[in-house]
Amino acid sequence: MLLPGIDIHLAVVIAERLRKNVAEMSFPICQHITISIGVTSFLPKEVPIDAALKTADNALYRAKKAGRNKVIVQDIPEDLALMLHKQHKD
Repeated sequence: MLLPGIDIHLAVVIAERLRKNVAEMSFPICQHITISIGVTSFLPKEVPIDAALKTADNALYRAKKAGRNKVIVQDIPEDLALMLHKQHKD
């Protein structure tokens, strides 16, 4: 989910609310499910979206590894951002 113009702190609040709402729902077939969410932020003029998506995906897998049903925030590593920024310029 992309949230343009939303501060990272508000993005975490939204992610936590979504995670909690899903955990409290009951579904007909599987009854109960949970979700894990990875959150990051980026400035499109400075960092390619590829770096943001990869970072959010890494945070998602960290959340799953930490026991699932969690929201994890992760900053974009500078080396990844620089590498992908150079690739997009070439």
